[in-house]
Amino acid sequence: MLSLGGIANVFGRAAGRLVVFEGSALKEIGKIVAAKAASKLGYYQEASGPFPKWAPLAPSTIASKGGRAEPLVDTGELKERGISYVVKPTSVIVGSDLDRALFAELGTSKEPPRPFLGPAVLESKDMIVALIGGATVEAFGIKGRIL
Repeated sequence: MLSLGGIANVFGRAAGRLVVFEGSALKEIGKIVAAKAASKLGYYQEASGPFPKWAPLAPSTIASKGGRAEPLVDTGELKERGISYVVKPTSVIVGSDLDRALFAELGTSKEPPRPFLGPAVLESKDMIVALIGGATVEAFGIKGRIL
């Protein structure tokens, strides 16, 4: 059993290591969530948690796309290069700087919401918890043992 001083030492050593392990976990989370979000584009999505089921495209929209009923892939820009991630010291931001992504996620006065970023995070929750938990265990060096 560790003394309070011993526990403080464990936490002190872990703090520096946690930044390294957490950073690699956050990078992996960013990659996975961005890929999951991109995979939703072009396919109608069911409701996911608080995020609504995607509404069908209007017949006029389908006609303007040459009969294609693929949502959110008009030019391919959003799917091909529009979703990215940035790793910060204690967080990862997954998103897009394209206006089209914001309009799709939240909807507009003329277009219903077709969220893809929020559901991608929600559907990746178990993986996110596992990666951050694993990084924490690595940082503390406690794989399979108790302090």
